[in-house]
Amino acid sequence: MKTGNGLVEYALRQVGRPYWPGGFGQKATVELYNQNKDRLDYGDFEKAYKPTLGQKVHDCNGLIKGYCWTDSPDAFYRAGQYQINGCGDWSVEEMYNRCSKKDLVSVSVPMIKGVLVFSQTFSHMGVYDGKEYVIEARDVGLGVQKNRLVDRSFYYWGMLETCIDYSQPDVEDFTEPVKAFQRFLNEKYKSGIAVDGRAGPATRTAAVKVMQTELNKLGEKLVVDGGFGTLSKAAMSRHMISRVLRGDRAYIVQGLLYGAGYDPKGFDGSFNVGAETATKEYQQDNGLEVDGKVGGETFAKLIGPN
Repeated sequence: MKTGNGLVEYALRQVGRPYWPGGFGQKATVELYNQNKDRLDYGDFEKAYKPTLGQKVHDCNGLIKGYCWTDSPDAFYRAGQYQINGCGDWSVEEMYNRCSKKDLVSVSVPMIKGVLVFSQTFSHMGVYDGKEYVIEARDVGLGVQKNRLVDRSFYYWGMLETCIDYSQPDVEDFTEPVKAFQRFLNEKYKSGIAVDGRAGPATRTAAVKVMQTELNKLGEKLVVDGGFGTLSKAAMSRHMISRVLRGDRAYIVQGLLYGAGYDPKGFDGSFNVGAETATKEYQQDNGLEVDGKVGGETFAKLIGPN
């Protein structure tokens, strides 16, 4: 049986590849375009589709079908694989209806790889990585993307256990360390954020303000506004956080790592071997230089869009 881990690995491999309506891992060809253009929402061939010919293509629920109906993340769909591995040719809403476990994203999403997330109108869906991100085939011209779940408007989650095995070990729940991080921001820096265990935009903006405040104590002259722009990024790179650093800057990085789903092995204001290892894992997963140090680039990725 296909697994949640395998689904996430498959979906991540598709990031950057094109979105085609009706796509579920086929090779983009003129024949495929002509086959689907009259019954699906296809646009101008020359402008939107011709540049992507030869690539593996998906639409939003096609990521799940492609995983179930093809041999590997890079293999194209071939004849005879239609509706195999227990996965039918289901619409987004049909996939949700077949989910054995489901709830609202606003309530709580289980930190399990391969959980599916759905828009409120069932016009779109994505694959949750069990930590922080959702992989989604968005639209023509946008392709397959990896975005923060908290920055997207998904409404429901569900587990499609008819064709996906979720019995692999769950991702560790870091709700309590994130709450400790939020209490730290409130008690020491009067941030006034909700202590909810989720490192959303308000928590990340508060973290940027604290980092700007601490960098100013080191001689920088930053505006403490929570916006991590060019000056803040450069200042962060001049004062990189690395092994043996202790203090509030280390607290901030530890808290943000927990919020991103990585375990620095403690929220104690010490950038020790656990924090360094978690930073390297985060950098590896996010296409950054893997040096275990938190400078401008790594911090900018950790705080994400605010």
